[in-house]
Amino acid sequence: MPNTSPFASRWPEAYDWHMFDFIGDERGAMRAATHRSLAHVLRRHAAFLGVLCSAAACTTVPPTTPCPDLSGTYADLSEPSAVSLATVLFNAPSSVGTLTLSRAANDALVVSTVGERHILRPGADFSCADGQFELGATTQTASAVPPLASTREVTRYIFQRLADGSLVAHRSVTTSAVAYGIPFSGPAHRVPDLVWNIAR
Repeated sequence: MPNTSPFASRWPEAYDWHMFDFIGDERGAMRAATHRSLAHVLRRHAAFLGVLCSAAACTTVPPTTPCPDLSGTYADLSEPSAVSLATVLFNAPSSVGTLTLSRAANDALVVSTVGERHILRPGADFSCADGQFELGATTQTASAVPPLASTREVTRYIFQRLADGSLVAHRSVTTSAVAYGIPFSGPAHRVPDLVWNIAR
């Protein structure tokens, strides 16, 4: 059989040059088989992920967490520490006696007092998670005696309704300071809860 291999001019006739052609054909077949296997695996994974996404109702926008219903009419001053709920919710300058909370469209919270009405909006004024209502953090900054330049206290309120209908706020406070131009911050710590009873 005549030698038709491209290596024929470089190697002696004693070699079986068709062996190299066979090796090349085998490598091509192996590459093709590998490509087919990868394509099959990718198709199976895509189908599996499609089933999972369908079962989980995948969307490009995560579902919103419903806010708890805090509706009710409450005494403005908490017990036993006499903290104004109106001051906590919308920074009222003084106690308002009683106030009413109600839900509006899109989970907005309407705060009504005598002659006033305030609307707190989700995302801007509060957030909801795990059946809890978290008010936007309040910050108090004060000057300090040297070497402290200033102190900063951040308070977070998480509201829930109790079984008896009263409103409770769980509070955590984080305090930070600046000394010699270097900022310091301590861990958040719990402070006593505030409870506002249903107005009688």
